[in-house]
Amino acid sequence: MTTSGVMNGPARAGVIAVVLGCAPADASDDDGADDDLPSPYLDDDGGSEGATPALGPEQVAVVATDGLRGFAALQPAQVIAAYEALAVVEDGCPEELDEYAEGGTTVQIWYSDGCTTSAGVSFAGGARLERYTLTEEGFESSGAVLNSEGASFSLATADGRSLHLDGAFSYDRGVGAGSSDATVQIFGHAIADAQTAAGSPLLDGSVSAQGYMYSYADPDVKVMGGEGAWSGAGLGDARAFSFAGFGVYSIGCAAEPSGTVSARDAEGFWHDIVFDGITVENEEPVFDTALCDGCGSYIAAGEPGGQACVAASELATLLDWETSPW
Repeated sequence: MTTSGVMNGPARAGVIAVVLGCAPADASDDDGADDDLPSPYLDDDGGSEGATPALGPEQVAVVATDGLRGFAALQPAQVIAAYEALAVVEDGCPEELDEYAEGGTTVQIWYSDGCTTSAGVSFAGGARLERYTLTEEGFESSGAVLNSEGASFSLATADGRSLHLDGAFSYDRGVGAGSSDATVQIFGHAIADAQTAAGSPLLDGSVSAQGYMYSYADPDVKVMGGEGAWSGAGLGDARAFSFAGFGVYSIGCAAEPSGTVSARDAEGFWHDIVFDGITVENEEPVFDTALCDGCGSYIAAGEPGGQACVAASELATLLDWETSPW
C-alpha cells in the first residue's frame, strides 16, 4: 500500500524544493567547498590497498542516526552572531562599505585590502550580510545570510578575537497560521578564536560540513530533510558521513527515512544504506507501507551486503522539536 500528500500551507512550496534535492539559490559553484572533506562522489580508489572495510551494517546504522543528528545540531546562526559581534565598522574602514535597509531587509556589504579601525578591529577581504523579516499572506519569516562575496574575509580585534570565513552560511525560520518551517545552509568554512568559537563546532574547527537541512510542521505532520556531508568529532568509528535525498516524516513511514546515508570508515571505504520505504513522485512523498520496515539495502565498498536497519526510536529524535530544530 502506498500513500502520499502530507504538507499544506504557505511553507509547502519551499519544503518541496528541498525535498527534491535542489541546490539552494544562493549557493554558487565556488562555494568554498573543502577538497579535503571526504565524499563518496570524489573517491575513486575504493580505500587503502589491501585493506578491508572496517565497519559493519550495525555500526553504519548507528552512524546514520548519529550523523543526521550531528548535522542537525549545527547552527549557522552562531557563525552569523560571531560575525556581527566582531565586525564593528567606522568611516574609512573597511574602505568600501555599503549599508542600506529596504522593507524588512537590512544589508551590509564591505571590501577591504586590509585596514584597522580606531577601536582596533582589523578587516581584510569582503563580506555581505543580509538580515530580513518578511510577512506574506499571514506567514512571517525571518533569517540571515552571510557570505564572503566569492572569496574570503578575516576579522581580528585588539584583544585577540578573530574570525576567518569563506563561503556562505544562512538560516531561515517561518511561522504562520498552524504551520512553521525552517532551513539552515552551510556552504563554507569558518574558524574563530577559542572565546568566539565556544559552543560552536562550526567555529572551533572540530567539524567540517557542507549542505543544508529543512524542517516543516503543521498539526498533522512533522518533516525534516536535506542533503549534505560532514566529518569530525561525533561520528564514532566513522571518519565522515553524507546523506542525499534524506527525509524523515512523523506520519506515513516514521520507521525509516527516505534517501541514502553513507559512512566512510577508517580505511577509506564508503558504506551506504539505501532506504526504499519512501520515494518522491510529482513533488510529493509516497509511502510504501510494505517496505517501511526501518531497513535499507546495505552496500559496503560498492558490494551488496544484505540490509542495515535503523532504530525507529533513534530516528524519532530528529523530530523532537516544536516549531523548528533551529
